[in-house]
Amino acid sequence: MAADQARELRVRGIEAAKAGNKEEARQLLQQSLRLDPSNEAAWLWMASVSRDRNERLFSLRKLLEINPHNETGLRALEAMGISPAQSTQSEPAASGVIRPLTATQEAAQVQQQQVGVPIPDAQRIAAAQQQADSIVREYLAPPRAAGPKWVQKTKGRAGERDAFVLRLYVASAVAGVLIVFAIVAVLVVLNTPSLRSAVFAPTNTPTFTPTVTPTNTPGATPTASPTPVDPPPPTATFDPDFVPRGDRIFQPQPTAVYPSLGGDQVLRNAVNLLNSGHPDEAQALLEDEKDTLVFNPNPFYYEALAHIALGNPERGRQVLAEAQQRLEEGRSDDTARSLIDSGFAQVWLALGEEALANNDLTTAREFLDQAQQSAEDAIGISDDAVGDFNLAEPYLVIARRYRIDGNFDRAIEILDMGLEVERLRNDVRLVIEKGEIYFEQGEYDLAKDQAFLAIYMNPFLEAPHRLRIRAALADNDPGLAVIFAQNYLFYFPGSVTAYKLLGDARLQEGNTDLALAAYSQALEGPPEDPSYADALVARAQIYADEGRFDLAREDLDDAVRLTDDRQIQAQRMIAAYHAGNFTIAEADAQELLGTGVLPDDEIRLLRARILVDNADNLDGNPLSEALSLLNSIGDGLPPEQAPIADEYRARANLGLRNFGDALTNIDRALTVETGTRHYLRGQILEGMGRDDDAREEYEWVLTWAQVYPYPFAAEAQMRLEDLSSA
Repeated sequence: MAADQARELRVRGIEAAKAGNKEEARQLLQQSLRLDPSNEAAWLWMASVSRDRNERLFSLRKLLEINPHNETGLRALEAMGISPAQSTQSEPAASGVIRPLTATQEAAQVQQQQVGVPIPDAQRIAAAQQQADSIVREYLAPPRAAGPKWVQKTKGRAGERDAFVLRLYVASAVAGVLIVFAIVAVLVVLNTPSLRSAVFAPTNTPTFTPTVTPTNTPGATPTASPTPVDPPPPTATFDPDFVPRGDRIFQPQPTAVYPSLGGDQVLRNAVNLLNSGHPDEAQALLEDEKDTLVFNPNPFYYEALAHIALGNPERGRQVLAEAQQRLEEGRSDDTARSLIDSGFAQVWLALGEEALANNDLTTAREFLDQAQQSAEDAIGISDDAVGDFNLAEPYLVIARRYRIDGNFDRAIEILDMGLEVERLRNDVRLVIEKGEIYFEQGEYDLAKDQAFLAIYMNPFLEAPHRLRIRAALADNDPGLAVIFAQNYLFYFPGSVTAYKLLGDARLQEGNTDLALAAYSQALEGPPEDPSYADALVARAQIYADEGRFDLAREDLDDAVRLTDDRQIQAQRMIAAYHAGNFTIAEADAQELLGTGVLPDDEIRLLRARILVDNADNLDGNPLSEALSLLNSIGDGLPPEQAPIADEYRARANLGLRNFGDALTNIDRALTVETGTRHYLRGQILEGMGRDDDAREEYEWVLTWAQVYPYPFAAEAQMRLEDLSSA
């Protein structure tokens, strides 16, 4: 949790630095560094908002202690006139060399001496000591002895030629043996089909999922290449005055809040809370900000957005209506009017989507029309409207309206119109919405491009990471999706959604074990995360596919408690049945009957199976009840389940000793052959006294039991022996 808090403080500090609020940025970055003192980006941005040269130099030194090769930090030191080596060196120590005194200095020393025996000065004593050392070293050095005189040999050694000839003989013999062996091997391979296939047939080349490295390399194009490359996180860039900026080399800066919030710290805190997913706290702060003598539209606008986020757009509409009334009572303000119109556009859109979810198409159409009109008024593209084309939200609302209508081309045109505005050309929201539209159209490469661009602008947003993973999976490229998911985790360590998507990618690759590990890692996160229940369901599906139905039911139990979702309850019903937990399965079946989540005929079949399978433990006449349920099944049963229904009719009739009906049922079920059905048919024939036919069925079961481990093979063997001895 400390890492998450450090990241949130760091992101807020970077945003404050970009907005020019250096003091606020310093405080936030200092708090972040207390929690995570080894983060390069925090030290780099700390240097950009330093108060003086010493503080800036300290931050850059800390950065280079973490990463001595950080290019931006090295360039920043050079801009200060300091080389990397100088930044770590202390002041030079005093030299040990004794410099000769001038004549004046020497005379002064002589005058300072007292009358008596003359005392030589320190320089002369040092010079005499050096001469004495040289004489002693020469005296103590050992005498040089005359060494031997070396003469180059003009002839070879004795026997050297004979050894060379012997080596040639040995090498020739070895080469001959190898040639003979190679000829024999070629003949054997050419005349042996299995060896020929092993040597010359093409072999499968194993492929490995590429993994992302912590050090990202910026790519020159958003188009995915065979080795996809992701850009690094945005870092502060320095000019000689250490002011962060963006240009063609460095990443563009995310769009600042518009209209500006000014110096109102309470309002800024409320907007930060709203953007970080805490609309309830934001709404509480904004409620008090509205009561000012001078009308300010910002608190009304953001409170309306908070109500939309809380699922109460109608309350948001009331807040904006109050703002509109105060605006009409005061002086005309086109900027404030445009902001209020933008808020209304978002409220009408939320109400329209709510009506669509309730299948109220007429009301939805009315709300969506109002949303589009308000959005067009807000940016001034409707008749007689002034508007403020720098607002991003109206473009998003209009594009969303066209997207709901299926008019994707027109939606893209509106978003491009917004991106042509100078202030909005780096607006991440417009880019992400454009990518979502491409994804909905099935243009997965274009969707990935837009997601890449959004991450390039601001990698600390989760939406573009999720978009490009979904696009890669939809494009049947799970290896690329794995890379994207790992990159997502690089920026959001421990994210439940990131691990869930990584599990999806691993599962599409066919790596079930890695998928299971990823889903389990996702479930280490907080249960209130929106993706937590999805991870539970995904892991339960793997458990069910592996036949571990008890574990699947436990995960689905947790998912049902978190979501109360009927679809998940239906999955739990099936898992509980296969796990032998008939109580939960029956209870779920009773609740789901008539809900439309599953066809009622399918639920009746499951209830009948429970009664037949558990007949020995139930009171009353469960077989008759099961037969009644089976006979009530109509045309709503999926075709692949019809043989199962006939099998259970046969089992119920066999238990009730209705052998003729049981035989008719099992013959229909055997349109899909299974060992269980052949064994059941043998029991029915044995009950009818047709022993020869029953023996054939038991023999069929025992024959296939050598391939499949039928649990009833031993019982079939006993029945066959009893019939043979009769």
